[in-house]
Amino acid sequence: MITIALTRLNDIFSDEKKLYDHMKNRTVINGKREYKDKNRWYQTTYPVIIRRYEESRTSPLLECWAEWISWVFSWVAAIPAGGLDEEAMNALSLLEKHFGDVRLESIGLESLMGDIYSANYGETMFVSSNKSDSALIKDFVILADKIIHVNESWNSTLSTTTKLLHFTFPGLFPIYDAKIHTVLFGGKTKSYRHYHAYILALHQFLRTSDLIPLLKVEAQKERVTLVRFVEMLIFSSSKELAKENIGLDRPQV
Repeated sequence: MITIALTRLNDIFSDEKKLYDHMKNRTVINGKREYKDKNRWYQTTYPVIIRRYEESRTSPLLECWAEWISWVFSWVAAIPAGGLDEEAMNALSLLEKHFGDVRLESIGLESLMGDIYSANYGETMFVSSNKSDSALIKDFVILADKIIHVNESWNSTLSTTTKLLHFTFPGLFPIYDAKIHTVLFGGKTKSYRHYHAYILALHQFLRTSDLIPLLKVEAQKERVTLVRFVEMLIFSSSKELAKENIGLDRPQV
């Protein structure tokens, strides 16, 4: 599954022409817009959201978490149940102290193998350069789910939990929704295994692609992280890119 995602990323960003084609697909704010076009809202509120998260970073206050969750749901047009699990909020705040400014392209990854029957077998851990800080990717997702939702399956709430994770860790976690899933994997069935594969593939792509110097320049112009810039371009071109995956529902490997 990681190979599938990496191959797709390398194909999407195979050369400069394709990169600039994707950049052209971004909606022009002052241009003609369709009724359901939400790109202006995304573009306008994104820097505001990131600034508000940074201003109250690692805060344990309930009102801060309520504001953060409300920003997430302003992007999905729904009213949150608001799990607001206190232990989860404290745990994610602690992780934010260690990983809030970390970039995916610079962090180390470590795979957990060992006992094949272990609940964490095949899972991946973020590891700092000095190996003093480490955390399972899965744990971030589970904590975010407990903060946002009530009695939901963390494996199926990625559209919202990954937004909370991205706003909290903008250089580490990409947003993952149905559009990104369809572009990368095809089909409609998305799960944590897909997101896990996407993160690992994106990590490798950001370290090996020949286009990274150019992507960095363009990301700096937009004042966003590399993770956000890549995800933003895939999202903007998702309609065209998804056509290449029509009818494709790859096996859950």
